[in-house]
Amino acid sequence: MKASTKLTIAAALTVVTLLLDQWTKHLARLSLSKFAEVKVLGNFLRLQHAENPGAFLSLGAQMADHARFGVFTVLVFVFLVWATIMLVRKARSANWAFILGWTFLIAGGIGNLIDRVDKGTVTDFLIMGVGPLQTGVFNIADIAISGGIIVVLFWAREGAELNKPKSLPGENVKVDHA
Repeated sequence: MKASTKLTIAAALTVVTLLLDQWTKHLARLSLSKFAEVKVLGNFLRLQHAENPGAFLSLGAQMADHARFGVFTVLVFVFLVWATIMLVRKARSANWAFILGWTFLIAGGIGNLIDRVDKGTVTDFLIMGVGPLQTGVFNIADIAISGGIIVVLFWAREGAELNKPKSLPGENVKVDHA
């Protein structure tokens, strides 16, 4: 498939992910701030509005404001620019897992970056749990980032040579008939 087709699909998925992320965060800020917690599926899925100044599970929330800005805004922006350039450059030879994994990682990163630039915090509102096990509070962008990382780590291949079928044992063995 042509790189332009892959990149068009990646751009469309990015836009859809961003719209869904920003829309659900907007709804959470409008509706959920009035309630301590809304149970959707018992204790399995709960909705609760939270503004997170840090990263995943509030990592870095205690950092000084300027340090948080440097790490979670400036460095994330630089990473997203690099990741986008890398995705565009490798699109022709990359498999679909590579394209989709990096697309969702970039889209989620942009979604959370929009929050940080706009408010200085990221809006979270989803909590999942079974019995005593539960997640921290997260959002759609976090789902995209996590899913993208998993796909990139386990299924993505960037080079065309990695998409070629492997040879069978003994197929490339030279026989000397002398």
